Amino acid sequence: MLRPGTREALKKRLAMQKKGHYHIIHLDVHGELRDNTPLIHLETEQPNHTNEKPTPPP
Repeated sequence: MLRPGTREALKKRLAMQKKGHYHIIHLDVHGELRDNTPLIHLETEQPNHTNEKPTPPP
């Protein structure tokens, strides 16, 4: 479980382990298909920011 669920927090968590430690990462997120491109929505670093664009997968 990762809180806050931000891109930066995910990068930090992944960097804490040796390369190859994780084989699968399960993202329980909201997403959408836009122009045949999958997009996921991660929390923004600014909790009250309401105009965030969808985040492409890392």
